[in-house]
Amino acid sequence: MTSKTNPSAQLEELIRQEEDARAFGFFWETHQMLHDQLNSEAREVMSAIQDKEGSQRIQEEIGDVIHTAIAWCFFAGYDVEETIRKTNEKFARRMQALKETTQARGLTNLKGQPVPFLLELWEEAKKKANTQTK
Repeated sequence: MTSKTNPSAQLEELIRQEEDARAFGFFWETHQMLHDQLNSEAREVMSAIQDKEGSQRIQEEIGDVIHTAIAWCFFAGYDVEETIRKTNEKFARRMQALKETTQARGLTNLKGQPVPFLLELWEEAKKKANTQTK
């Protein structure tokens, strides 16, 4: 069993490490390189899952995806924590819209619903959330 640590402290440490790597001259030079790296890391996650490599290996590969996303924030000139805050706000708006859409269809939750139906509701919720923010 692993002990829980402060996620903010872990994020700050990863950001510090990325800043250190960049200061040392180790960074991606183009958006395409980052795109390719992100795809490579996502493939490694799937490979680890398909090869049943175990939860520690899968978690490690997911961490590489997260790190690549953080590197992309740096490359594009965005503050990582601000980007995460905006992502949280966007997801919260969409989840609220999804819950409202679900309730409007007479459901209390989406447990046991087929994936195509979930995707249909999610698209509807995204549109609703986007119109609410404009």
